[in-house]
Amino acid sequence: KKQLLDGLREMAFHDTLTRLPNRRAVEGRLDRAMRSARADCRQHAFCYIDLDQFKLVNDTCGHAVGDALLAEIAHAMKDALPVQAYLGRLGGDEFGLILFNTLPVEAMQICRQMIRRIRDFRFEHKGRRFTLGASAGIAPITETAASAGDLMVQADMACYRAKSQGSGRVLLYEAHEVGFRRLET
Repeated sequence: KKQLLDGLREMAFHDTLTRLPNRRAVEGRLDRAMRSARADCRQHAFCYIDLDQFKLVNDTCGHAVGDALLAEIAHAMKDALPVQAYLGRLGGDEFGLILFNTLPVEAMQICRQMIRRIRDFRFEHKGRRFTLGASAGIAPITETAASAGDLMVQADMACYRAKSQGSGRVLLYEAHEVGFRRLET
């Protein structure tokens, strides 16, 4: 029974392809980060990372090759992170990264390093070499953060805006900035 329960727990909170925590696990950890921000006046950051050109690999080489690429890139990303980081796969080619005790300026720097790591990553299949890019959006986790869902939406909006400016961009969500207010509307 214990093995069965452990297996079910693993399936419920981890992505089978990348072995990273899944969306549900990331949301739970975000809730804890928000409680920590409120109770201890700490600041954390949630980063939404979206791979560029991933669809090209799936379309030209098939989903099995795309899956292998995702597993490899997830491993490379995890190896590049600081100890206080929590990386999970949100779905498709999107990843969520929680940086504990991290100010927005530090989160920007870590995301830029992560994007460089992804850009420098090389994937080969049948003699074809693929280069990926990524964009990232960051939502600060402060004592005023409303919910994990809101933080995910804010970071996703920042990523969307970063991606619209071109691959390799990192953008911080700012609630009062005109572009974000337009998107929210």
